[in-house]
Amino acid sequence: MEVINNNETEFLRAELESAKFKLVELQIKLENTEKKYKSLFYNMSEGVALHEIVYDENHKPVNYKIIDVNNRFEFHTGLKKETVIGKLATDAYKVSEAPYIEDFEKLEKTGQSVYFETYFAPMNKYFSVSAFSIQKGKFATIFCDITNIKLNGEKLYKSNQILKTQAENMKSELERYKEIIDNLPTISCGIKPDGTITFVNKTCETITGYASEELIGNNWWNLFYPGDLYLQAIKLLQILDINDVIDYEMILVDKKGKKKIIIPVHVNN
Repeated sequence: MEVINNNETEFLRAELESAKFKLVELQIKLENTEKKYKSLFYNMSEGVALHEIVYDENHKPVNYKIIDVNNRFEFHTGLKKETVIGKLATDAYKVSEAPYIEDFEKLEKTGQSVYFETYFAPMNKYFSVSAFSIQKGKFATIFCDITNIKLNGEKLYKSNQILKTQAENMKSELERYKEIIDNLPTISCGIKPDGTITFVNKTCETITGYASEELIGNNWWNLFYPGDLYLQAIKLLQILDINDVIDYEMILVDKKGKKKIIIPVHVNN
């Protein structure tokens, strides 16, 4: 029979006490960690639900039981915690088939998390859903009600489509008017109060000898009425202070320096 002396007894007792202390310390850490995870679970802004898969006789997932939900579950779904915990999905959501069972079956087979956005008709809501496996036969979903985002997005899309259509119609109208103006047999142009040319039609190009890019941005009066001819422009501007000018004869000088009588000249102030 082996005899253990007092020194060895004290050593073993010290080791045992140390092991007990470490065990208690580890238990406290585990409890603190569990508290942190529970706090995170229950206080997340998203809805969270834990589920356990229900299989048929062929081990095919056909339903799932709701094990637990967090505080925001009710906010996103409108369902009370106490009315869903422990119930099958079909009973909790009052549907004939477990919602998105095919997606969760895929999760069960592959172990890979899934994400999708969906419209859930029984609640008349849109959701974004992330699901991941906790362990074999159990999974969690993290979800948000995105109905307002979806509806506002659809409204914005429709508004953009209307604006786009209006812009295209306006562009077509402008192109149609431009074509009409371009083919007028008389000069048609846009002139700012300071004389800056903003647009010209093709007839203006033909009569003056200048291309549109040579005219636009230049001063109409300085370009076509050099010297004493500029007095015509002064007289015209004085008349415009009083009323519109109709059938007002003017002489302009074209690109080659040739004088041309423009009649009639229609000016709208």
